[in-house]
Amino acid sequence: MELSPKELEFARQWIERRRQQSSDERRRQLQALQLGLQQVQAQMSSLTDLLLKGTVDETVYREKQNTLLLRQTDLRQKLNDLDGELDRTMGKLASSVELAKSPSLLYKTASREKKRELLKILLSNLAVSGKNVEITLAIPFRMIADRETNDECGPYRETCRTWREILRKLLSFFATNTQLES
Repeated sequence: MELSPKELEFARQWIERRRQQSSDERRRQLQALQLGLQQVQAQMSSLTDLLLKGTVDETVYREKQNTLLLRQTDLRQKLNDLDGELDRTMGKLASSVELAKSPSLLYKTASREKKRELLKILLSNLAVSGKNVEITLAIPFRMIADRETNDECGPYRETCRTWREILRKLLSFFATNTQLES
């Protein structure tokens, strides 16, 4: 499963470009959410003015106010979620790529406790039956291990394309499986 230096460098650059793109997208989303909050606050202010003028009775006011308060709470929650979600996903992807760089060397040089930790991250299923040990890699590492490799001497044009696709799939995997630690 070890990554070549070219694959590792490609992955690092891809992750950095993706972080930059995501940062730009996050800024746009942040502005949209802040604008939504300003609109809700303006609507609440207008609603209060209508109540004070007597244009709206109190039951209608309460209903509209509750709706606006729910919308405001939803927007604030989205603001809070926006910051950490992408950073965690990109961090999981980056750490998985770094672990895949040379897991056997990491295992050999690690302490007993770190070896256990490494195996928990790398493996999803470990079964022992008599003298037979059955090992299954965790999904992200299985995706990396199953990639096409080129042992021939000539250049192989598809390597970057397939590696890029694997990175996209890994990013999607970590985005949808937020409970996983790595």
